[in-house]
Amino acid sequence: MFQSADEDGALSADDLDDWALALQCLGRAAAAVPILIRAVGAKSKAGDAAGAAVDAIALSGLHFESGQAAIGKGWLARAEDWTATLDDPPTTALLLWMKSKLAAFDGEPEQALALADAAYTAVRYKDALNIEALSLAYRGFYRLCLGDTHGGLADQDHAAAVALSSNNLDPIMGGNLYCNILWAARMFGDWARADQWTRSYQNFCSSSGMELTGSCQLHRSEVLGVRGSLDEALARIQDALARLTSDAPWSMGDANRVLGDILSAIGNEDAALEAYDRAYTLGWCPEPGRAMLLLARGEAEAAHASLERSLIGKTWWTLQRRGMLLAHLALVAAHTNRAGQAKALICELSGHPDRWPMPSIRALTNEAQAILALSRQDHEKAMRHLHLARQLWSSIDGRIQIVRLRLQICRLQLEHGDIRGAMAEVHAAQLVARELGSPKLSGDCIALQREIDGWQPAAAPAVRRQGIGR
Repeated sequence: MFQSADEDGALSADDLDDWALALQCLGRAAAAVPILIRAVGAKSKAGDAAGAAVDAIALSGLHFESGQAAIGKGWLARAEDWTATLDDPPTTALLLWMKSKLAAFDGEPEQALALADAAYTAVRYKDALNIEALSLAYRGFYRLCLGDTHGGLADQDHAAAVALSSNNLDPIMGGNLYCNILWAARMFGDWARADQWTRSYQNFCSSSGMELTGSCQLHRSEVLGVRGSLDEALARIQDALARLTSDAPWSMGDANRVLGDILSAIGNEDAALEAYDRAYTLGWCPEPGRAMLLLARGEAEAAHASLERSLIGKTWWTLQRRGMLLAHLALVAAHTNRAGQAKALICELSGHPDRWPMPSIRALTNEAQAILALSRQDHEKAMRHLHLARQLWSSIDGRIQIVRLRLQICRLQLEHGDIRGAMAEVHAAQLVARELGSPKLSGDCIALQREIDGWQPAAAPAVRRQGIGR
């Protein structure tokens, strides 16, 4: 419709904005770029500095998302020139918000936080709820990166409430808001929160007439890989990879990390390792999934070294995932007889519950404590920590981890002659493994069921403990 109306070049600057918005909603961000460039020219010619600045910021974002950071910075500088001539808080706040994104991706989280805070301060109480919500959400995001979990989550919840109270939240700004909150939830291992927000984001896309973006499919696939169907998770991540090539190529590394996690859970280990290698090649950290796969394959030292490397750096995704990485490192340290390191990490994580309150992190530290207890032959304490870990994963419906821990508990019960307890655990694990659609986990359940079926009291000492931790 817009294209036919534009045959004689009669579209106004506002019409061009609407055309660009429609293209972006259809997932054709690249096609929106030349339209926005025309809109910038028209607004500049008409003396509309605020409108030109807003469109220049949009162009900066589109180029940035497509991996053209230099061009994006050029458009942002042009927007800053126009904004400097204005006394317009919403435009100023939008500029500061975009500058905060660039600072974060340049590895300057403190600067990013300061810019997002300035954006929020500039627009607060100025009747510009969309930009207020956006700047507040990103301030929360950077707070989370820097360890202020309570403040970060509070900011993001507040931002969502502000956005929902607005009657004119446009699809692109709403998508930015939801996407930011979802990144935080996924990177933090806050799976219950991530599940709620991915469903909300899908509903938002549907009601706004937006195509599901590659980022949306990426978010949903990782949640499904933890809590839902692995077949659906695999289909969504494959769709995400196809879309992200044009949508947001900078996140292809993370998409390959998630693909590796899903393939590992299914049992396709070689393909999972290839996906993790692609993630690393693209400049993304493939942990903790790669390390956990290496541990399961008996390469515990390689797993430990890989996790230690993952904690080097100041990128926003490394900072935000620090708690999850430390918790997995504690677990691998326990498996590799580094008791001192494991205890120190457990103490650090459990000693800061306000910073790392997520059940996933507490579950991992309990599992690490169980492995340490087993090294001291303290069966009772090990069993207590394994049950606590399983309960914590159950509280957020982390199904893959639930099955894995039930099988650990089952092996330990079988080793000590608790046949009925072992049967109950393996039966519960089988039900969840079938729902997940994991041939690997289902096969592990079947193998353990056969051990139980063939168990005789006299054979108890022969039952090996090698399965603990897998």
